[in-house]
Amino acid sequence: MVKMNAVHFGAGNIGRGLIGEVLHDSHFYIQFLDTDPQIIKQLRDDRSYEIRYLDRQLSTKTIDNVSAINSATDREHALRALADADIITTSVGANNLEKIAALLHDGMLSLCHNSRRVNVLANENMINASSSLREHIYDLSEPEERRLFDQHFSFVDTAIDRQSLSCVVEGKKVAVVEPYFEWVISNNQIPTDTPYRIQGASYVDDMTPFIERKLFIVNASHAAFAYTGALFHYETVQQAISDTDINTAVRSFLMENFQYFVNQYSWAEEEMLEFIKQTLNRHGNPQIADEIKRVGRSPLRKLDQHDRLVCPVLKLEQLGLKNEMGKRMIAAAYLYENSQDPEAVVLQKEIQRYGYASTICKRSNIAEPLAREIAGLCFALKKNAQLLFKNGEIR
Repeated sequence: MVKMNAVHFGAGNIGRGLIGEVLHDSHFYIQFLDTDPQIIKQLRDDRSYEIRYLDRQLSTKTIDNVSAINSATDREHALRALADADIITTSVGANNLEKIAALLHDGMLSLCHNSRRVNVLANENMINASSSLREHIYDLSEPEERRLFDQHFSFVDTAIDRQSLSCVVEGKKVAVVEPYFEWVISNNQIPTDTPYRIQGASYVDDMTPFIERKLFIVNASHAAFAYTGALFHYETVQQAISDTDINTAVRSFLMENFQYFVNQYSWAEEEMLEFIKQTLNRHGNPQIADEIKRVGRSPLRKLDQHDRLVCPVLKLEQLGLKNEMGKRMIAAAYLYENSQDPEAVVLQKEIQRYGYASTICKRSNIAEPLAREIAGLCFALKKNAQLLFKNGEIR
C-alpha cells in the first residue's frame, strides 16, 4: 500500500505513544517535528521506536517508517516536510500551539501550491484545539493568505485519551502506554473527499460532548487526585487513589459532573457511569506510578475558566446543579505548591500578594461571590485538610 505523509508536531509521550501509533497503523510515513535533540537523533538513527503496553504481558510494538526534524534549528527541512504533508497533527501542549503557529503558517503557504486539501488536527487537552491553532495562524496571516488557507486546509477538532508515559531502555526512550485509547474526530469539519480514514478513531458529528467528557471526567479526575493527594503529601496519583477518603471525594466530584452530562446532553446514565468507572480503573492501574508533580504541573493552565476543574463547576452553577465537591477541588488546586514548577511558584506569589479571592477572580475569571466562597474553602483546607471529606458545606 502506498504510504501517505504525516507531519506531527511533538515527539513526546502522546506524540509517540498515541498519535504516532495510530497514524502508523493507518499507513502514514511520519515526520516528527520536535526540539529535543536526544529523541530527534534516536528517531533519525533508528527510523523506528518502541511502544511498551501496560498490560499483563507487558507486550511491545515497533513503530517504523518514522523520522524526525529539529524544528528549531532546521527550519528549511521542516518546511520541506510540511510541503509534502497529507495530514498535519500536533501534541505539543495547549500552551505551545501559539509557538508553532509561525512555522506552520509558512509551511501551509508552501502547501498551497498543491491541489490537494490537507487536514490539520491539533490533539491537545483543551476544547477545540484545532480551531484555536487556526486562530493563532490566521493572526499571523494577510487577508489573501487566509483566503488561500480556507481553500486548502481544514482545521479538524479532536479529543484524545490515553495514559502515555516514557522510560529509558538501553539509552533509548520507550513510549509506555495503557492498551486503551480514544481519538474522536469531528466528522463535520473533515472534508468528505478526504482520501483516508484514521484506523481506530471515532468520527462524530458533534464534538463538544466528547471533548467535555474527556476534560470534565478524565482530565478533571486526574488533576483532582493530584491536587488532593498533594494536600496529604502523597507522591503519586496511585497513592492518592488508594486513600479511601480521597477516592470517595473524587468520585463525588465526578458524580456532580455526571449530572451535567445527563442534564445538558441527555447522555445515557448507564453509559456515563460505566465511563466514570473505566476512567477510575485506568487512573488506578497498579503498573503506573504517576508522580503528582507531573500530573499537577502547570496549575495556572489547569485553573483556567475553560479547563478541567473550573469549567464544569461554572457550568453546573449555570444549571443550578450541585457543585460543592468541585469547588473543593478548585481550592485544593489553589493550595498546590511546588518550588520546581514555574506556574505553581507564580500562583503562590500572587496569592501571597493579592489573597485567594482576588487571585481566583483573576486567574479563573470567576465572579466575586463564588471566588470568595472558594477562597473560604482554601483557608479552611489549608488549616485542616480533613475538611475535604466533610459532609455538607464547609463553614
